Amino acid sequence: MATEREPPPLTLDGEASKQDSDHEGDLFKSALEDPVDSIGNSPFGNSPFGNEEENTNGLNADFGKITLRNNETRVRDVENDAPSNTSSIISRINYLPDTSGGDGQMNNSYNRKSSMDEEEAEGEDKFIIVTVTEPQKVNEGINAYVQYKVNTETSLPIFKKRKFSVLRRFSDFLGLHEKLQEKHIHVGRLVPPAPEKSVSGMVKTKMGKGDTAGQESNDFVERRRAALERFLNRTAQHPVLRMDPDFREFLEMDEALPRSSNTSAFSGAGVMRLFNKVGEQVKNFTAKMDEKDQWFEDKTVQTENMEVQLRKLHASVEALSHHRRDLANSTGIFAKSAAMLANCEEHTSLSRALSQLAQTEEKIDLLYQEQAVTDYSLLAELLRDYIGLLGTVKEVLHQRVKIFTNWTTAQTTLAKKRETKVKLELASKHDKIQAAQDEVREWEEKVETGERDFEQISDMIKKEMDRFERTRIKDFKETLVKYLEALMLHQQQLIKYWEAFLPEARSISAV
Repeated sequence: MATEREPPPLTLDGEASKQDSDHEGDLFKSALEDPVDSIGNSPFGNSPFGNEEENTNGLNADFGKITLRNNETRVRDVENDAPSNTSSIISRINYLPDTSGGDGQMNNSYNRKSSMDEEEAEGEDKFIIVTVTEPQKVNEGINAYVQYKVNTETSLPIFKKRKFSVLRRFSDFLGLHEKLQEKHIHVGRLVPPAPEKSVSGMVKTKMGKGDTAGQESNDFVERRRAALERFLNRTAQHPVLRMDPDFREFLEMDEALPRSSNTSAFSGAGVMRLFNKVGEQVKNFTAKMDEKDQWFEDKTVQTENMEVQLRKLHASVEALSHHRRDLANSTGIFAKSAAMLANCEEHTSLSRALSQLAQTEEKIDLLYQEQAVTDYSLLAELLRDYIGLLGTVKEVLHQRVKIFTNWTTAQTTLAKKRETKVKLELASKHDKIQAAQDEVREWEEKVETGERDFEQISDMIKKEMDRFERTRIKDFKETLVKYLEALMLHQQQLIKYWEAFLPEARSISAV
């Protein structure tokens, strides 16, 4: 969360204001109108997220306040520090550690002290923060892979140290997710999804050569690093998953983890997993149950509708990011054309103005690139995460349907076994009655187990969905605040660029 401070004013430089008073009726006067006069000191007016009455789910109301960070930390002076590549811009959008916070703490919603679950909160300040840094390519060609440094800081007593680091490769993350799913998904716990494998991205990383291919590979690795970091921190926020032995081993075991062939996209297990996934999806369409709990009926419909809407919004945000990139490219082309025209112009004042315009457009080009990265790294990535999380919710709900189906099947089988036992007793077949009685007792136990499992997973899903909703609201509020802050800072910088160009434009009009 941004530290609270007075927002930087959107007033104009004193020199420009003085020139405005000297040029009454100037055709550029409208450009100097103060954009904050009509809405007060804050660019947003009253914050829509600052109402404490809305935070009824145990959320901290402070994160809903919109504050503007120092321009130096979010929008660079393009003249002095032009970005060399897209990944350097991505790293500035709250992904890499915030050096001002000390100890490598990150400036995003997933890298703060994890809020303890109500069942565990006993007045102790327990937290766990995980960062994924320093992606490094190992080997070359088809045997190449990227390993990441996983840094952990925690006060949980189950860990041996407060701070430690290990090296992990992408398959290790997938192996961890697979283990957690096998142990927790069938009891109704929501295991955060790991980033999906990308064949195209993998090929670019393994075989990419040259400036363009290298840049695309760096962008892909940076996006994957951020996604892996979010996956670990979402897992660490869960009061049960963070206690799992496999999760602890992943974070603090110094040695390399055993390679899991099941995580390979081209392995036999990977192909079988793909077929099983298709089969499960078919079952999801065909498996139905007579739902008696309206809560689950409502949640199922809500999950389906939310997934549809998030997918549409995600597509729109990605399109917005692409349009901003196109705008940046067009602005860069215009800047080059203006510079070439300035070199050909014989009129000194006009040549100087065109040259200044070209420099301004170059700065704006870089600013548009930053806006495109902000669109993608803040909004698009958050939406992608929650589309995956909603897939996990649907999978857990399907697990409940499967348990209910097994329970009802056991009830049907038990009724048949009892009927068979009665027939044997009527037929006086004493040699088979004992075996029939054993089968009846066996299926009675299965019915009891099925009923108990169904009740347990139903209760667990309700608890997990309550946590999911609270986390979702918090994540979206914090991300929207950061996104609005970034947009405002970009707009402030844009105003400064045109302010600097305004005296040169006036000099042309005065001629």
